[in-house]
Amino acid sequence: FGICLIYGAMGIFDVVEIHESSLSAELPIWFPIGMVLVVIGMLFKVAAVPFHFWAPDVYEGSPALTTALMSTLAKVIAIATLYKLVSALNLIP
Repeated sequence: FGICLIYGAMGIFDVVEIHESSLSAELPIWFPIGMVLVVIGMLFKVAAVPFHFWAPDVYEGSPALTTALMSTLAKVIAIATLYKLVSALNLIP
C-alpha cells in the first residue's frame, strides 16, 4: 500500500527520481505516509522488533530445510533491499 501512495504522489517508480522530486517539490501528505508504510513493511519482512512476534509461528511445523531457508535467505534479501532503499533516498544523514 505504501508503494501505491508513493506512486500516486510522484507518478514514477525510479528511486533516484523520487529522491530528486521529493527535494524540490511540494509533496502531498500521502508521500511521507507511503514512505513510512514501505519501511514498516520491510521491517516486518525482516522480523525486526516489534514485528518479530510472528516469526516462530511461521516456522513451526515446517521441515528443517524450509525453516533454514526462510529464516536466513529471505531476511538477508529483505535487509539488502531495505538498505538500498534507505541509502538511495538518502534517509540516512
